[in-house]
Amino acid sequence: MIKRLAILPILALLSLCSFAQSDCFPTRNDNGSQLVYDQTDLLSQGYEGNLNSQLVSFAQKTSNQIVVVIVDDLCGKVPNEYATELGHSWGVGQGNFDNGVVLLIKPTGGAGERHTYIAVGYGLEGVITDASAHSIVQDQLLPNFRNGQFEAGITLAIATLMGLAEGEINQVIAVDNGTSGKGLLKLLIKVVPFLLIFFFFFFKRVRSYQKDNSVSFWAAFWLMSSATSSSRGSYGHFSGGSGGFGGFGGGGFGGGGAGGSW
Repeated sequence: MIKRLAILPILALLSLCSFAQSDCFPTRNDNGSQLVYDQTDLLSQGYEGNLNSQLVSFAQKTSNQIVVVIVDDLCGKVPNEYATELGHSWGVGQGNFDNGVVLLIKPTGGAGERHTYIAVGYGLEGVITDASAHSIVQDQLLPNFRNGQFEAGITLAIATLMGLAEGEINQVIAVDNGTSGKGLLKLLIKVVPFLLIFFFFFFKRVRSYQKDNSVSFWAAFWLMSSATSSSRGSYGHFSGGSGGFGGFGGGGFGGGGAGGSW
């Protein structure tokens, strides 16, 4: 009896620590219909809805799950620790595959206090290497973030991460960030795949809407475009898919990835 009483304070302390850690993270949507969490209102509503829809569609297609988390407080943790613990706590990715990625952004604070980090689950470390993550951060995220072009940086990074996760890209080559024609060409090469992926998913939804509602293609296109621009996360409540995607169920993160500050 005495031993049991002695253990109670320890259990209480552990419970408090666990609560503090989980309370530090945004409230998670367990059904997998929300993969973008913006606590700072950094993103426009239309862009956030498009990005969330794209990430959900990608997860349904491949089972690889990419989560974008934008916060204004890391609760005293370093970016690597916060992103990795969030991946563990939420179970980002699919069970037995650990094929999740967390793109963490903290855009608030002074110089050097604004951070971003890409945490990669065990199952994707072979294709999204630390070197690739470092290149994405240094060549795509930080240059745009420093100029206040957050959506442009996220767009490039997500396109590259998807290409790597799906095996369409084997490595990330550093981009010349100058104004030379070669640097611009390399940048265009990275932007075009994202645009193709985006329009592929969008036109696929348009075709599906056209078929289900017996309307013309352009009528379906206009209606889908209007819905995209007028609602925040209006594509939600996915619960299944060809990739076996149905929410969170992974969570195997070993600290792989890279980050930076501006």
